[in-house]
Amino acid sequence: MAASLFALLDDIASLMDDVAALSKVAAQKTAGVAGDDLAVGANQMQGLPPHRELPVIWRITKGSLLNKLWLLVALLAIAYFLPALITVLLILGAAYLAFEGAEKIIEKFFPHAHDNEDTTPQTEEDKIRGALRTDLVLSTELMVIAMGAAGDSSLGTKAGVLFAVGIGVTFVIYGIVALIIRLDDMGFALMQRSSTTAQQFGRVLVNSAPKILRVLAVVGTVAMFLVAGGIVVHDIPVIHHAVEPVIHALGTTLTEALVGVVFGLILVLFKTAFSTAKRRLTA
Repeated sequence: MAASLFALLDDIASLMDDVAALSKVAAQKTAGVAGDDLAVGANQMQGLPPHRELPVIWRITKGSLLNKLWLLVALLAIAYFLPALITVLLILGAAYLAFEGAEKIIEKFFPHAHDNEDTTPQTEEDKIRGALRTDLVLSTELMVIAMGAAGDSSLGTKAGVLFAVGIGVTFVIYGIVALIIRLDDMGFALMQRSSTTAQQFGRVLVNSAPKILRVLAVVGTVAMFLVAGGIVVHDIPVIHHAVEPVIHALGTTLTEALVGVVFGLILVLFKTAFSTAKRRLTA
């Protein structure tokens, strides 16, 4: 009986070690999605009354956790019944990340008017629904990439990795979002104090939030290309063999980033060509 108990405890410890190691790898691979999710989440909170910011973030956090819970169940079912589909989902996720990153770059250097953009002010419920729709897309990509990072491990290990990454990333992202959007309030509070040092630090906090958002947007975009390029290079053998000389010349990281950029620009080009052809046919 004692031997069986020790064997069980040893198995549990081994499982936890595997989950911890693979979760670390998965967290690194999902950095692009997490960075983008963080930037998007912080921007979506703009325009809310200060007293409603934290309650809204908490509602979105709970919704994000629910999204990841049912995605966990769905992905485990796919891994058990149709494991080959995980690679397809990974490549689709890479396409999404590369496309979004390329569109951000093009919009940065060649801004254009959004004629169909709705300028009606959003209510709190509108913001929450919109944030959760965006979160569902990004959570899907995050969980699929985390599943891919788990590789050929057991179903129990995959479940542990998905749970750890899903829960951990959600609280980290929305915790940082809550901190960023309250920086100005903390800064204004410090500026009311008599201490010159506190006032100066308060001004720094008030001015830092917009700069942090801009930095997050850049870091998130770069990470999106890195993750997308890494998936394409490692999961599409033809491309992996084609870029081997480039890897030897430039290194893995830079090559994956370049592949992500090229992949994204090609997808944007196809979308533009398709949209143009559609407009001509309907004209």
